[in-house]
Amino acid sequence: MPPPHHASAAGDLLSRSAVLPKSMHESSPPPDHPLRRPSKNALVLRGLLAAVLGIVLFWAILPRIAPWLLETVVVPRVAASLGASALRLQVRQADFGGVGLEALTLGDGLRASTAGVRWSVGGLLRGRLEAVRITGLRLVLQESEAGWSVPGISLPEAEDSAAPAFVPEVGAIQVEGTVEIRRESAATRIPISVSGSVDAHGVARLTTVLEPAGQPLHLAVHADIARAEMRVTAALPQASLAALAASIPGMPTIPLSGAAQAELRAATTPQNGPEIQATGSISSAQGVLGDMRFVQEGATSVDLRWQDEILFRATPFRLREPVMAAVTLERLRFSPHSGALECAWSMDVAPGPVSTEPLRIVGQAAGMRTSHGWEMNANATLAAATLRIGDAALALEASRMHLTARLDPHGAVLRAAFELGAAHIVQTNASLELSGMRITAMATPQSSGVVEGEVRITDGKIFARSRDAQMRSTHLAANATFRLGERPRVEALFSAACSGRSKDATAKLSLTLPAAWPTPAAGPGTLQAEVQWKKHALARLSARITQGPRGFDLGGRAELPLVGIHADLRGFLDFFSPEQTQLHVQADQTVVLPGRLARVFPALASLSGSARLNASAALQLGSGQPRIPARLAIAQCTLRHETAKMALENGTLDLAFADLATVRSMPRQRFSFQRLQLGSVELEAGEIHFQVEGPQSLFVERCDFRWAQGRVGTQSFRINPDVEDYTVELYCDRVRLAQALAQLGMPQVRGDGTANGRIPVHWTRGALSFDNGFLYSTPGENGVLQVDAGGMLTVGIPPDTPQFGQVDLAAEALKNFVYQWATVTMNTEGRELVVSLQLDGKPATPLPFVYDRDIGGFARVSASSPGSNFQGIRLDVNFRLPLDQLLHYKRLIKRIHSGG
Repeated sequence: MPPPHHASAAGDLLSRSAVLPKSMHESSPPPDHPLRRPSKNALVLRGLLAAVLGIVLFWAILPRIAPWLLETVVVPRVAASLGASALRLQVRQADFGGVGLEALTLGDGLRASTAGVRWSVGGLLRGRLEAVRITGLRLVLQESEAGWSVPGISLPEAEDSAAPAFVPEVGAIQVEGTVEIRRESAATRIPISVSGSVDAHGVARLTTVLEPAGQPLHLAVHADIARAEMRVTAALPQASLAALAASIPGMPTIPLSGAAQAELRAATTPQNGPEIQATGSISSAQGVLGDMRFVQEGATSVDLRWQDEILFRATPFRLREPVMAAVTLERLRFSPHSGALECAWSMDVAPGPVSTEPLRIVGQAAGMRTSHGWEMNANATLAAATLRIGDAALALEASRMHLTARLDPHGAVLRAAFELGAAHIVQTNASLELSGMRITAMATPQSSGVVEGEVRITDGKIFARSRDAQMRSTHLAANATFRLGERPRVEALFSAACSGRSKDATAKLSLTLPAAWPTPAAGPGTLQAEVQWKKHALARLSARITQGPRGFDLGGRAELPLVGIHADLRGFLDFFSPEQTQLHVQADQTVVLPGRLARVFPALASLSGSARLNASAALQLGSGQPRIPARLAIAQCTLRHETAKMALENGTLDLAFADLATVRSMPRQRFSFQRLQLGSVELEAGEIHFQVEGPQSLFVERCDFRWAQGRVGTQSFRINPDVEDYTVELYCDRVRLAQALAQLGMPQVRGDGTANGRIPVHWTRGALSFDNGFLYSTPGENGVLQVDAGGMLTVGIPPDTPQFGQVDLAAEALKNFVYQWATVTMNTEGRELVVSLQLDGKPATPLPFVYDRDIGGFARVSASSPGSNFQGIRLDVNFRLPLDQLLHYKRLIKRIHSGG
């Protein structure tokens, strides 16, 4: 150290030098003094003092110029390096101890309320920051077609460099804020908390807590940035499935409950690549999808491992609702290096209301990366099963599905084939078999976004059988081509044909139906059907089906060639408003008989007649369920068949159905006629009110008609084909007795007088009989009966017996008998109608009989004898009449049934 006086002299010199004007510093020394140079020590002292003065000045002005430097120099360069549209902040404090920022905004995707960095000068020289703290952080992650990004920030691509990046040492890191995830129009916010440090060797240790929907997710990160090594441990404790689902933006709102937990350990190094091991479980999951509720039974655990290849396994996922089922992923193996993929799975459905044994589906999938792209194939098999639906049993043989896919830079080709196992449906007295159906599909997605493909249905065969009929398909096919993209187009053609037989009847049907979208198909489809009986056409149907903008239009004609009836068909199937779908059938014409009926039934050759027919039916869907209102009206109906002695004059029929599908008509339907003849029985002014209750039931509400100039009616009764025993009581009011007896078969009957009573008519297994029918004369009213019985009463009785004389007397008295009261009973014995006639009165003229004491009875006398006058006599006579002659129509029915 120099002596003190030297220092004082130097200081004095410095002091004086500092106050001298500049001109004096630059002037030459006075001429009377010689020039002197400063010493070396003086120059060093001057430099040190100047440096100290500069540091003091920089330390004093740094807090004032640091904000200006950050805002004008540093911020623009950082914004440019991050590709940010804007970087705004407020500098709260900046000095040698750190910097504090407020209202930090980087683009639209990163904001912070405060950000602070603390350091020391010595630490900076060693590359160390004491602490970094950020509060009020708001980070936005936006999903777009290009992937995930932070709005307003576009990071440049990293440049390859052999030199490791500089990583500062950070004593403490603390971040508090939220992460906002946006997908389409939905967004969710997740609170986040990060704490940790970076040591002097570039190893970062961070602990992060995320709370999606209040469910804590813990992350621990150990990253050696210099060596590019990282280890991550994640743990999700018992968490609510409903809360986790609600935290996923864009996730459909599904009622969900249950619990989930998971653990994950991951590590990556330049030498070994990524290694991941994860386990988890889902338990007591419940939810609602549409109208279906699903409930998990127990818990399902999963295990994921990834080292050289990805291995994934899961225990069966078991459902209790809507069905008892278990889905098992037996193995999934994927090698990122070779691109090999294989997977096996199965699903077991427990027996339920419709299945009598478990249903099992087994599938496999495999894929391989090639030099051109990817090739994949998958197979699935539905094992044979037996199902029960109501009283029908369905036996389904094994069905198989095969899928292949090829993907390359130019597009992809997908092919699928489904082979449906033979299906046998067996019901009481009926069965249905579907076999050989094969469905193939091909699709070709292109890089332009257009998808073209084709779907085919081939080889399907249908065979149905019932007790008396069978039907089989002779052709069944469908083909559809499609193009999906900017201008989508679908074109399809469905075709089918089938034939059926029932005893002597056969039927054929064929259908071709083209369809297209979005514009209708160019050509129409056709529908043809024909029903024959013993090679005679009974019915024909021919229609054209044309696609319109909203559905299909149908127009055609239906015919009944045997009777010459034809009906017009028109309808429309509306795809967009199914309730507007309608089908109308209308027939309005005069029908002349027999037409061609005699070709099929020769017994109808002598049938003649005509009628005015008006019939209509419609298919309606306006109420949400199909309805078929129908009406049949027959007027001016006249029929005559000479052989059967059957005739109908001016018959009318009105029959209406609110829904023909139910085969139940409206009540009080009406059939009437002016005259109806059945054999010798003649009915007039008849009216029958009835209701069709179903395919097997006809309810006759009442019958009224005139018979033998009187009135006859019945009470209500039902007719059912399964019932073979009927009894219908005819109530007679003031019928002419002579006409009634004549129509019942009694020959040559005349007279005057009325009768009342009831006649039970019994129908058993196609045979008509009378069960104790009873008629009695109208009280207080006398009558006359004239019956020319001839030898009907005396046949088989010996002439020389008293019995013969009595019967002969009764026969003579019946030729002209005035009665005060009369009764008639009718019964059937075998094939005969027994009519018992009881009369109380007297003959109108003397009878050629006298009393003979020798024989103890009356004996006939010659015509010249005056005979005897009877003042009162009671007759009791039985007549036996053949029913076949009474009802001739029975022979006609038998001939029709026998085809004659």
